[in-house]
Amino acid sequence: MDIRKIGQPQNAYDTAKVRKEKVREEERAGRSDDSVELSPEALKLFQAEENKKIDMIRERIQSGYYFRPDVVDRVAAELLQQFTQP
Repeated sequence: MDIRKIGQPQNAYDTAKVRKEKVREEERAGRSDDSVELSPEALKLFQAEENKKIDMIRERIQSGYYFRPDVVDRVAAELLQQFTQP
């Protein structure tokens, strides 16, 4: 007489199948279908801040700020650091 437990996998294949399904469930639980919507006012404020930054950069370009030796050295150091990191 063969007695099997109810709800338990019956062989190695079933055990692997149960494990895979458990992993899938955990992955699904970790995913989020949340979303964020910005109001039109928030988008306007964001765009206004971006425009201020762009205007400041334009002014610096026109004034020659980015061609100063100390600024060139700083930019070169940052680029070197970015390209030499593993």
